[in-house]
Amino acid sequence: MSLIDQPLSAEKFSLVAFDLDGTVLDSVKRTISPRVQHALQAIRDRGAQTAVVSGRPLHMLGKTLLTAHWVDWFVTTNGALILNAHTCKHIFESVMSHTVIASIFDMLADLQPAWMLCSEHMSYREKRGVTYLAGQSSSLNTQSPQKIMQILSDVNFVDSLPGALHEISVPIYKIGVSFPSHSRSTEAVKRLKRQGGLEVFIMSPIELEITLSGVDKGAAIRHICGVENLDIAHSVAFGDSGNDIAMAGAVGTFVAMANGTEAVRKAADFICPPITEDGVATWLEARMPKAQRG
Repeated sequence: MSLIDQPLSAEKFSLVAFDLDGTVLDSVKRTISPRVQHALQAIRDRGAQTAVVSGRPLHMLGKTLLTAHWVDWFVTTNGALILNAHTCKHIFESVMSHTVIASIFDMLADLQPAWMLCSEHMSYREKRGVTYLAGQSSSLNTQSPQKIMQILSDVNFVDSLPGALHEISVPIYKIGVSFPSHSRSTEAVKRLKRQGGLEVFIMSPIELEITLSGVDKGAAIRHICGVENLDIAHSVAFGDSGNDIAMAGAVGTFVAMANGTEAVRKAADFICPPITEDGVATWLEARMPKAQRG
């Protein structure tokens, strides 16, 4: 159900969910503007619950979010792990077995993939992926490989994840993969969809994210609303990229960032200003009394 024709005022929101990178978080500076933080706090003060809904694993959310009293839920790794932000209790998790991971590795081996495996407190990335990111990725393509490795300092870099898989004992919730060209990424999507049993998210022309079937951000929001008995028709979500589209079919109102991809903007009920103009805060403030605006 879309509320585009009857936009709710802030006091009626049940849940406000927001993506991070490209939506509220500067990926390089790793900061959320004070104005956006204030707007989310004001929304929570008016009775809504709030949820970080990210492709990032928990350990990559950053101190600001992990210690924020204005966040109620952490939806990480595209919905494969959901935690109560106040108690850190898991309310849902979807773990990818080594057998499934190895089969994906084998399926795409000839396409020169650079793999990443995400767990709750630790993630692993192949070193050659940094070269791909520096060359073509949307958020980091202005950075040198050395700078990218500094930005991604909370990731363990390895030479080969297929070779190291047997040494990894922590639960893996999501696979990330990048390729040296768009054509190879496109071929990978075709193979993965033929395989079945997986959700495939196109993050950029050369980047994909993979979870088990039925695991996405929209499903995570439905799960939270079910657990908390929240009216999902009165929920709002903000996003900018491929893994956010699943929220458009789940929430009452989906708001795309003006800096978002064309596919995300087409799926949206509203488009707010870009992240550089604190678009999430702008949209929320317009639905709050003037006294509570940032």
